[in-house]
Amino acid sequence: MPVLRHLLVPLALAAVALAACQPAQPLPVPVTPQPTHTPFAFSSLYGQQIATYTPTPQPTATATPPPVFSGETFTLHLFCALSGPLSELAAARAAGFEAAVAAYNAGGGLGGVELLVQVVDTGGGQAAADALANSPAPLAVLCDAASEAALAERLRQQRIPAIGLGTSDPLGTRLHVLEPAPDDALAHWLQDLTANWRQRQPLSASSQLRLAVLSWPAELGGRALTPQLENYASSLDVELVYQAELAPQLDLNVYDALYALRDEYANVIFVNADSYGLAYVLNALSNLGVRSRVLVAAPSAAYEPVLYSYLADPAFAEGLYLVSAWDYTPQNWEQRHMDAALDVAVRALDAALAQTGSVAALSATALAQALAGVDAPDGLSIWQVGAAPGELIQVSQPVP
Repeated sequence: MPVLRHLLVPLALAAVALAACQPAQPLPVPVTPQPTHTPFAFSSLYGQQIATYTPTPQPTATATPPPVFSGETFTLHLFCALSGPLSELAAARAAGFEAAVAAYNAGGGLGGVELLVQVVDTGGGQAAADALANSPAPLAVLCDAASEAALAERLRQQRIPAIGLGTSDPLGTRLHVLEPAPDDALAHWLQDLTANWRQRQPLSASSQLRLAVLSWPAELGGRALTPQLENYASSLDVELVYQAELAPQLDLNVYDALYALRDEYANVIFVNADSYGLAYVLNALSNLGVRSRVLVAAPSAAYEPVLYSYLADPAFAEGLYLVSAWDYTPQNWEQRHMDAALDVAVRALDAALAQTGSVAALSATALAQALAGVDAPDGLSIWQVGAAPGELIQVSQPVP
């Protein structure tokens, strides 16, 4: 046994030495994750293929549910000249706005808030001012130029936010306009005409644009002719050859004005009048047999069903040019404007409620700030009336 023990010790030492001489086993190499490449897409820019970077989408946060104001109400004040010379048009717009609000409430309203409408006749004088003064958080909607003119100073003094067509000078009010002012509409139409005169030039018309402007009084239709507009027309080589103010009365005689502008060889006419004013001009031009010799345009607010009730023949409106900031939908412009006014009001109210947290905390200041953040239409486009009532054809794309 002692001999065996002596032999085992050297053998154990030799085994340890032999193991130390073996090469070491390699450690596992950690796998480096490969980066995910963000995709690139190719698009065409002026006929050239360019690569555009598409960022990797981030996970979307869980949306916070909107506040619920069940059982609460908010009153929108709608001001229309219901007792003025264009009362028929104002009444139709008031009815259109009330119908739009009723449909909106039927869909659930604004987070449960029911919108009420208080229609106020701006022809009532002090009643309109009282309606503004007695509301804790007024938001005014003005359905016509006469209402804008009647309330402009009051809105400015009380710093009340308002929504309207923008046909009158807002005099510093926080007015969100739905359409271009008449002079802006006229300027846009003239710019388009000068660029496309060869294609749109009427029969026997000269190579120069000779402009005539017929308009309601400024308090009923705003101002189409301003010094800035006249200078701009001159810069386009458009000659202003005639202008006249139309009397707001149902026995309106437009023939004297048409004879005068015919004698001045006017070949383009801008009619800053709606309802029967525009209809009477179109009737007279057709009766005189000169409708095809002139191009006629008007602000888009002039085109509504009331127009056709005064036309001797609906075809007399065919070819009429309209300048608008809105896309045409299968409905009349009158309703389109009232729907747009409600949409702007709802957006402003929604933003103001998110800030104040309650209907009771709404104020004119909060509403004005919210209204200032509502996007305006992108640009102006020109439409032409088709052969059938309600048919409109877009002849120019929106221009900012």
